[in-house]
Amino acid sequence: MNSNWCNAGELVNYSVGGGWGKEKIDNDYVCKVAVIRGADFPSIDKGEYRGLPIRWEKLQKATNASLQEGDIVIEISGGTESRPTGRTILITKELLEAYDCPIIPASFCRLIRSKDTVNSVYFYYWLQEMYRAGRTWGYQNRSTGLSNFQYKTFCNMESVFIPEVDIQRKIASILLAFDKKRKVLTQLNDYLIKLATIIFESALSEECNILKFGEITTLEDSKRVPLNSRDREKRKGNYPYYGATSIMDYVDDYLFDGIRILLGEDGSVITDDGYPILQYVWGKYWVNNHAHIIKATSCYSLEMIYIALSRTGINHIVTGAVQKKISQKNLKDLSIEMPNPSISHNLEQLFNILRINSEECQHLIELRDALLPQFITGKIDISNID
Repeated sequence: MNSNWCNAGELVNYSVGGGWGKEKIDNDYVCKVAVIRGADFPSIDKGEYRGLPIRWEKLQKATNASLQEGDIVIEISGGTESRPTGRTILITKELLEAYDCPIIPASFCRLIRSKDTVNSVYFYYWLQEMYRAGRTWGYQNRSTGLSNFQYKTFCNMESVFIPEVDIQRKIASILLAFDKKRKVLTQLNDYLIKLATIIFESALSEECNILKFGEITTLEDSKRVPLNSRDREKRKGNYPYYGATSIMDYVDDYLFDGIRILLGEDGSVITDDGYPILQYVWGKYWVNNHAHIIKATSCYSLEMIYIALSRTGINHIVTGAVQKKISQKNLKDLSIEMPNPSISHNLEQLFNILRINSEECQHLIELRDALLPQFITGKIDISNID
């Protein structure tokens, strides 16, 4: 295939919508499946494959929507005011091998299987660039408060640059190398947290102090300033804007500088296992009013406090039947187990490595995203790269 442009639909060999099935076996719903939702994309992207919902589907749906290596799953419904639909995830051998049953897209997603004439990884990165550049806004409509990706319009309107097959392969290989290294660093950080927890619990077995959370920390919630989506749109910048569970946006100024722990205050505040939603943050950043901001004020380091919180059940301090909430009072009164503070230095060293790894991950993302549009439009010639 020579270099040319074509519509996205010309590259698709097979596409089908996903399903949700039922929670238990019921009549025709007899096929066990793992289901990929849009909410699972970030975890899969980081190489965290476990945790997909297990459902029961009809045989025909499970067969028709069963994912294969190289398939692409695209989110076709959902989105928010600041995030459009059209996110994608690449299906890898590692993901498929993590489950003992077929994996299918959820009902708000769609399977895309490319033709043999295009490298599926290359096509995936084209779709990634389409989303990053904001073109998916043009392929969605909004009804009853829900944004829907117009798949047929996308197939007919999205023009894709198709270089020769060997160039596609080279581009895919280079970009995939960035993401593989990023996944390794992310997995290493998971191991660092597990090692820190082992050190913490080993020390706890020798000395266990029951303390009130408010005795060893202070909350900097009074410094928070919420910005709505319109405000953030006017104030685009490089500083992370944190919500209760993650970075929501990037803005042109910051409120905090240094290491803090963020703990979800309302909305998403507790995991399915009953533990708090935590974020370990550093650098310069902005925080909205949906996360408590925690600073250490004793001999116990923030790193020790992070591990202590991550293993402390909080069901008893969460209020609200509809909108879950953790009040300042309940958080300050929370009892937590702390070992001798002498292990602080060891944990600080591990978290220092974690920060370095995370920053390298971000640099890899930035470099990949800078190269991506240049590669896939042919502006950078890689024909001489082996």
